[in-house]
Amino acid sequence: MVRITEGKYRGETGQVMDVDGNKVSMVLDQSQLEISIQANYLKLKSDTDQLGGHNNMGGVAGNAKHGYKAGDLVLYNGNKNAGLVLQVHEDYLKMINE
Repeated sequence: MVRITEGKYRGETGQVMDVDGNKVSMVLDQSQLEISIQANYLKLKSDTDQLGGHNNMGGVAGNAKHGYKAGDLVLYNGNKNAGLVLQVHEDYLKMINE
């Protein structure tokens, strides 16, 4: 479940169906409309709803060492794989991958 932070659908929530590079296919909660949106326009719904827009799920948010924070959608393995960052720690990330 994610919240859209930028663009035409800003503030809408929905469920991610597929990730292809930097594009995410999702279904909006209210209208059930399926859209394609840039990954960097999304944050985890639980992060933004429960923590007032701060992205931290128990880890150190925005750790300067690697620049990631909970809720970021990231590409790895030569942009062949995508994942959603759940927690940020000093020397590793916890994430859900495809």
